[in-house]
Amino acid sequence: MVSALLVLLTVAILQVSYAFYTRNILLDAASAGARYGTLYDRTPEEGRERAEQIIRGNLPESYAQDVHTSVYVDPSGIRILEVHITAPLPVLGPWGFPGSISVSGHAAYIQS
Repeated sequence: MVSALLVLLTVAILQVSYAFYTRNILLDAASAGARYGTLYDRTPEEGRERAEQIIRGNLPESYAQDVHTSVYVDPSGIRILEVHITAPLPVLGPWGFPGSISVSGHAAYIQS
C-alpha cells in the first residue's frame, strides 16, 4: 500500500517537473527567436523559424505548430518584435490539452 502511494507520488513529481521543463523550453525559444529576429540582417520570419527549431530540438513536433511573430511600436517609439508560442500543457507524459501554455518573448530593434 505504501509503495503504491510512493510510486504515484514519484510519477506526479516527475510529471510536474516535465511541465515546468516544457514551459521553460518554450520561454527560451520565444525569447531566443525574438532576439534572433531583431538582428541587423534577420527578419521576424527567421526569428519564428529559430524558435520552432529550438522547440523541435527539445520537445515533440506538435509543440512547434503554433508560433507567431508580430512587430509593434511601444509608446516611446521603439520597434519591438514579439514571438508568441501556444502549446499543449503536458498532463500524461508529453500528451496534454492543446493550447494550454501560452508564452511570449520580446526584443527591441537596435536603433542605428
